[in-house]
Amino acid sequence: QRGRVFGLNRAMDHLGACLGPLLGLFLLHYVVGGDLKLLFLLTAVPGFAVIALVYFLLPESAPTPAPPRADGVSRWSLRPYGRPYQVYLLALALFTLANSSDAFINSRALDLGFGLDAILLLWAGIHALKSGLSYLTGGWVDRYGARRFILLGWVLYACFYLGFALVDAPGQLIVLALLYASTFAFIEPAERKYVGDLVGAEQKGLAFGWFHFVVGILTLPANVGFGWLYKNWGATWAFGSGAALALLAAGVLLLIPTVHGNQRGTG
Repeated sequence: QRGRVFGLNRAMDHLGACLGPLLGLFLLHYVVGGDLKLLFLLTAVPGFAVIALVYFLLPESAPTPAPPRADGVSRWSLRPYGRPYQVYLLALALFTLANSSDAFINSRALDLGFGLDAILLLWAGIHALKSGLSYLTGGWVDRYGARRFILLGWVLYACFYLGFALVDAPGQLIVLALLYASTFAFIEPAERKYVGDLVGAEQKGLAFGWFHFVVGILTLPANVGFGWLYKNWGATWAFGSGAALALLAAGVLLLIPTVHGNQRGTG
């Protein structure tokens, strides 16, 4: 049930990202009188609340120490995970470079004349769809396999990014943004489940560490590069380059042999 669990995880994350802008819109108009600085300051309240919830209510699980390695290979080495996992990290790196922040969709909305309220509502709508679909598709990932959903999601992502490059009307952008949101319901649970499919049970912790390291270390250059292209070459080049990188990532992913369930791939 790993896909369903990660689907629930992503659904709750996006539900918060949906409710946050709606609450922010209410506070902006009826509480803080348009003071954006005070509005951002108020985000500390749920921030401290979640720290308290984690500290007082979340039980700690007992760690499972990994068995010592007799081959002299560092625990930080990717070699023991096998070639399929290494190729997956390469594909993930390429898609991360393609996957710029959804905030650039807001920039596209500004180009087409959206106001602040409309942008907040569009943002909430995107995350509402991500939340509603993620738990459903998580179960499909368990049933039909993670790689095919990653491939589907990455290819759809490329298609919708091409759409953002070409769209020229507010109504078109709204429809495209909502369709685009649905791709992450395929991508996010499947990407995480696939890590567990490719590595052994005793190695999952560090394998997920490598997964998030690749995403985290490349997110900044992905957004800086996208922003530079957007500013100097326009939306067509920026979104078009993202689409091309997503298709390249899908091509690299096809190099990995099919893995079922928790079977570990071999080098």
